[in-house]
Amino acid sequence: MIQILILDRIQATKGIILIYNLTLDRKSCLILESLWKVNHNNESKDQLYGIISTRYERLGSLSSYEASVLVLFSLLIVLWIFRDPKFIPGWYTALGFKLKVGDSAVAIAIVFLMFFLPSDFRDLNSPPILEWKAVQAQFPWAVIFLVGGASSLAHGAQVSGLSNSIGSMISSVRSLPPGLVVAITCFSTALSTESFTNITVTMIFLPIVNQM
Repeated sequence: MIQILILDRIQATKGIILIYNLTLDRKSCLILESLWKVNHNNESKDQLYGIISTRYERLGSLSSYEASVLVLFSLLIVLWIFRDPKFIPGWYTALGFKLKVGDSAVAIAIVFLMFFLPSDFRDLNSPPILEWKAVQAQFPWAVIFLVGGASSLAHGAQVSGLSNSIGSMISSVRSLPPGLVVAITCFSTALSTESFTNITVTMIFLPIVNQM
């Protein structure tokens, strides 16, 4: 299971979207496991190659399920690259979307496809590539609530004018020595983390500090 973290233009005042459970095969994990278990001081390169080759052979040929995921993941990469490549008009410009379509939206669209496309195209009645019960069991919901809540609070602070108010209050310390300004900023952020999550404090204070 390879978890893909997609950051759509990380900004201090906009949310960070996490997309998980874009499943590939286990080959990379098995190779890393083999490298970890081998004692490089005692084992030769030939023995290491033999372990990796044996593990690779046990995987067998590429299954229809793995091939489907590979095709969708390749499509995702292509859509990411050619969404707005700058040197040529991207598909986003060519299709004339009025709404902003970021990299995270493309990733979510691919995930939705995985819920509908069959895992075996030779049998259209086969289970989908990704099932909801698997998402329920393995998806880190706590991360979504943590990051989503932090992003909402940070955006609310910006829209309501709280960030500007805090910035106006802190602007009075510009005349102080730089070391003292850093100390006050560190103390304020550390005190804020007692009530809010770190990512929320970061999203709120970064624009303020940037203006200083």
